[in-house]
Amino acid sequence: MIDDIKTVLWKEVKEEILANKQVQLGLLVTVPVFGVALPWDAGRSFMEMPYLLIFLAAIPLVMVINILTDSFAGERERHTLETLLSTRLSDHAILSGKILAAVAYAWGTTLLTIAVGLITINIVFGQGRLWLFSPLEGLLIILITFLVSILITSAGVMVSLRASTVRQAETGFLIGMTAIFFLPMAIAILLPGDLKESLLNWLINTGLDNIMVYLAFMLIVLIAAVLSIAMNRFQRSKLILD
Repeated sequence: MIDDIKTVLWKEVKEEILANKQVQLGLLVTVPVFGVALPWDAGRSFMEMPYLLIFLAAIPLVMVINILTDSFAGERERHTLETLLSTRLSDHAILSGKILAAVAYAWGTTLLTIAVGLITINIVFGQGRLWLFSPLEGLLIILITFLVSILITSAGVMVSLRASTVRQAETGFLIGMTAIFFLPMAIAILLPGDLKESLLNWLINTGLDNIMVYLAFMLIVLIAAVLSIAMNRFQRSKLILD
């Protein structure tokens, strides 16, 4: 099982990352923009966790959209999906390998971008002081970026499973991600004033570190649900017939 996952993982790395010019261009653009330009503009507020949470969600989404939408829909367009599904590789190995390749790229790029952002802040605004996250913040950042990468990747692969074309997969993925990101904002706007105040007081009293721990648990629950749905939708015979 592990060897089969490695086989699919390496296949995805070669085809979707190393040989994909759009993905490579995305890396060359994302790191300077998110790692240099935005931290430079934000100043030391880049070190504040609420601001950084935007980065944690945005970077994996920007980096892997081409990989995710191409994972199954692209192979379906190129007529290589039938060849992959007709191999001895198990369903779990194929799905896991594709997800892990995208997660590794998204997570690695996100950590690299945050590291470049820290370097930028220290060079531009350090003034002789070394600016770093606390050990707890650092661990939470590593965990949250990992979980966000898994969630976005799993959702993207799930959409690509049933999409007939890459364009259709991109549209479905972007609509889903837009809903996920803007739904909480819409709910917050529509909440009654008293409830908003109570929620704000709870956020202040809870503390950002504790909030990120709660966020991590929420992400784990969402990931488990999305992976379960993706595995149930991965029906080899149906995919081949499609």
